[in-house]
Amino acid sequence: MLDNGQIFEAEPGGAKIRTLEELYARKGPIAWSQNNMDPAVRKGIVEDARSRKGVSYGWLTYPYIALDLVHWNCTPLGSAVARSKALICSQAVDAIYLNQGLHIFEDGRPAGKVTPGDLAYIGMICHVPGRD
Repeated sequence: MLDNGQIFEAEPGGAKIRTLEELYARKGPIAWSQNNMDPAVRKGIVEDARSRKGVSYGWLTYPYIALDLVHWNCTPLGSAVARSKALICSQAVDAIYLNQGLHIFEDGRPAGKVTPGDLAYIGMICHVPGRD
């Protein structure tokens, strides 16, 4: 969540800033990670997210992650994903936090190899259908 009841979403057609109400109307209840963060760092995260409005969606990320899961050598595709400014939502979260010096994942994964499931697994954010 950004500020003023707004959220950042990386999605097909370009990243958007929307209200929390719009998100709830489309996706239902959301479980949010609440963490105490230095206000200056939080401000940097919000500013970075806002600066990414309109950024292209990272379609290449999906085949990259799929090939990696079956242990195919996908180094060229991984390099293309890492160089690209296009991002899926989970990559955007990771990149925004990294820009503020916060490492969500410290397992040596290459840039761009972050799925929504990775964020849900660590309890950062996830969609919870049917839950208030």
